[in-house]
Amino acid sequence: MLSKLKLYIFIEFIILKKHIECKLKNRWYYKYLSPNIVQAFTLAEVLITLLIIGIISSIVIPALIADTQQAEFITAWKKTYSVVDQATRRVMMDNGGTLIGAIQGPTDMVNKYSYYLNYTKKCIDDTSCWHLANNWFWYNKSIINYSLAGYGFILNDGTNIIYSHRNSDCSNTLYSGNIQTCGWIFVDVNGFKGPNTIDKDIFYIYILKDRIVPRGIPGDSAGNTTCPAGGGCSAKYLYQ
Repeated sequence: MLSKLKLYIFIEFIILKKHIECKLKNRWYYKYLSPNIVQAFTLAEVLITLLIIGIISSIVIPALIADTQQAEFITAWKKTYSVVDQATRRVMMDNGGTLIGAIQGPTDMVNKYSYYLNYTKKCIDDTSCWHLANNWFWYNKSIINYSLAGYGFILNDGTNIIYSHRNSDCSNTLYSGNIQTCGWIFVDVNGFKGPNTIDKDIFYIYILKDRIVPRGIPGDSAGNTTCPAGGGCSAKYLYQ
C-alpha cells in the first residue's frame, strides 16, 4: 500500500508540473526565461505537492496503522492458541486421553489448566481476569453488556484467558451448531489495553472431548462467512 501511495504522489506531481509549464508558456515573458528556471520547481509546485501528500497521508496512514495492528493481533492469537492447545493436550493425557469427565466445573477447569500455563494471575470466582460488562465490544462497535469474568488467567505476556464451562460429558451445543463442546475459552491477546473487540483482539476456542478448535470451523453456527461478525474470524485468522 505504501508503494502505491508513493506512485500516486509522483504521478500527481508530474501532472501538476506539466499543467504549470503549459500555463507558463502562455505568458509573454516565457521566451526570456532560462531553461533552468523553467525546469526548476516553483514555490507553488512545492506547496501544492505538500498539500497533496498531507491529504493522501491523512487517508492512507490510519489504514496502514490499523492493518499493522491487526497483523500483530493475528500473530499473538496464533501463539496463544498454540499455548492453550499444548495445555489442553496435557490435561487430556492426565485423564486417559480424553476430556470427557476430566473437568467437573469452572474451578476444576482453572485448576487443571494452571499446571500447564505460565501466568501472573489465576482467577477463581474473581472478576479481575476479564472485561466487565460494557467494557468490551462486538466487531460493529456495539457494547457487550454482560461479563464472562470469573474463572481464568492473565498470562505472563499479558494475554487474558477466561473459561466458560458447559458440561463434563462434552455434549453441549449451545451457540456452536453441531459441534459438541465441554466448554469455551475466550482469549484477549491484548489484555486490557484495547480495543477489546471480538474478531480484532478477542477470539474464541471450543474445548471438545479430544481437542480444541477455533470458533468458525465448518459446522459451527458462526461460520467463516460471518468474519468479521460474531467470532468466525477465530478460525479464519488461525488458518490463513
